[in-house]
Amino acid sequence: MTRDISAEAKQTCANQVIESVCFARAGQLRRMLRWLTNQAIDGAAGPTEHEVAVHALGCDSSFDPQTDSLVRKEMSRLRAKLREYYANEGSGDRIQIKSHDGYRLTFHAVRAAEARKERTPEGVCLLLLPFLSPHTVRDFAEEFYDRLFLRFSEIEQLAMVARTTSRLYGEKTGDIRDFALETGADYLIEGTVRPEGAITQVVLWLADGRSGHTLLASKVSGSHSEQMSELAATHVVERLFRGG
Repeated sequence: MTRDISAEAKQTCANQVIESVCFARAGQLRRMLRWLTNQAIDGAAGPTEHEVAVHALGCDSSFDPQTDSLVRKEMSRLRAKLREYYANEGSGDRIQIKSHDGYRLTFHAVRAAEARKERTPEGVCLLLLPFLSPHTVRDFAEEFYDRLFLRFSEIEQLAMVARTTSRLYGEKTGDIRDFALETGADYLIEGTVRPEGAITQVVLWLADGRSGHTLLASKVSGSHSEQMSELAATHVVERLFRGG
């Protein structure tokens, strides 16, 4: 059964298309796509040709679709532009916008393997979410996160979601499957860092971005973030590439 895509994920998807190089010089198509996206997110029925003309293209209310083919022409251009975008810079997008007929847009989740056909079979994309921690170990948690991120970045088979992007999810709540769709991640790691007497305990969960299922729970304890991050990375890599 296909899982519903959240309104936020749909908006993120549309913004990525609108801000792309492909659409950079297509101001009217960008406005049209933004308005049609809002209509789709609101759950409205497919808009009429007159509504598109007035609200998306800025035509006067006297616009007559019987005598003016502007909307039909622009919709044809938009469909062609979307095909161009997904054939090139948007080929790796995990959510794609479709418009088969009329003026109603639909959003479809694309499997990672289909979205990244150029990738080798063993190559995967990982989103490392910021760790939850009390203020007493916040500095340790930050250092551990940075060391773990650096360790993963050194692994050839792993493509990491950018650190700046990953940091945006530090205070964000929601379905991790949406996070995966928004960032193109195949797998996600979330975790907690807590004091445990004189040492610090880190618990990591590796989850499948498509199903949301937990694949690995790993706990490491100690007082040195470098050694702990190396051990944690080993656990994750073994699970991802060796099925451990």
